[in-house]
Amino acid sequence: MSKFEIYSIILCIIVFVMLVSVFSYLLTIIVKQSLKHVKAGLEDENLIKEFSSVKKPNKFSKFFNIVLNFILCVFFVLIFSLSLYINCTQNVYFDNFPTYRVVLTSSMENKNKENTYLMENNLNNQISAFDLIITYKIPDEDQIKLYDIVVYEVDGILVVHRVVGIEQENESHPNEKYFLLQGDAVGKPDRFPVRYSQMKGIYRNERIPFVGSFVLFMQSPAGWLCLLLILAAMILTPIFDKKLLDARKNRYLLINQQAGTVLVEDTALSSDEPLSVLKVPNTFKEMLAQSSENLQSRYSIVVQALSKIENIRLIDGKMQQTYKSNSKSIAKIFFKGKMINVALALQPSDYDNTKYKFVDISNIRNYRKYPMCLKLTSERQALRVCELILDIAKNNSLKLLNKPVDFNN
Repeated sequence: MSKFEIYSIILCIIVFVMLVSVFSYLLTIIVKQSLKHVKAGLEDENLIKEFSSVKKPNKFSKFFNIVLNFILCVFFVLIFSLSLYINCTQNVYFDNFPTYRVVLTSSMENKNKENTYLMENNLNNQISAFDLIITYKIPDEDQIKLYDIVVYEVDGILVVHRVVGIEQENESHPNEKYFLLQGDAVGKPDRFPVRYSQMKGIYRNERIPFVGSFVLFMQSPAGWLCLLLILAAMILTPIFDKKLLDARKNRYLLINQQAGTVLVEDTALSSDEPLSVLKVPNTFKEMLAQSSENLQSRYSIVVQALSKIENIRLIDGKMQQTYKSNSKSIAKIFFKGKMINVALALQPSDYDNTKYKFVDISNIRNYRKYPMCLKLTSERQALRVCELILDIAKNNSLKLLNKPVDFNN
């Protein structure tokens, strides 16, 4: 490697370290700010939506992502290694061992009409600019034939051209042959004849089209820097992402422990406040007080229907309300997420294929007496719950009162 190339590598490493440091610093700031928002409860509503609706990740999908990232890392490392290998060995030749070279000019790209020998001998092995060609060690002088494509050096520059003439030893050069070389796209031979000592390799029609431009880029300091930044991003990003995901999961578990699955965001909280002072609703009434006016209105419609059943009484629990008439079960009202659910003492099978939208929760032990569950998603749904409450009263021969019961008393 030349001194300039060594200098370029050192400079590239310095710039890479600086860029990675800045990138890591900025990413760290973003992650820390996100962690503060999560711990302060500012993302609670989004967390509930995210983790309550997203299914458990597919193990195969997770394994596939790991394998894909590993393959990409190996691919980039191999490309980087290949570019370094080509850069370091393009001027070195061994017996029967290939050397890769990028063609930099278009002098062999097409056939010049003046070069009639190309058509006469059906020579169609042209080489385009930026092709990656494979060359081998130059054979003995006597084995070089007319129209071979060889690599020769002139003034420190390597040229890939075709042999169009061989001048045997004569009085002007008694001890060696002279070779006349020319590019297929050029109308005239090269300015000076070429000696055998100038030849470095021979091309045997093995090439990879258009790959050379990519190899050249990867050999440049910009290519090295780009590759190193990609690898750094692939390593650092999953680490920060996992840290943020763990914080979000822990916060979601805390929400479930403190309030079932319900949390109302308090935007007045500072992001620096500890979790212990977060204003998380702990009872059904607190959740109801912090719910929307529409949801409170639907709740009132249902409670009003329940209050008209004779001997109705309310058992006000911490996280739910249970309604009974004497010893007969009527309904349970509770929150799931941010939505009010009403579980009724009706058999779901009796209402299959009807207008009522419900869920059978008879498999839940605490709701076996209230197996038919409906969400108060709209006022119409609340009115249909009232219709079902009337069915419960009718099935249990319970009278309806003219004056509703005041549960507050």
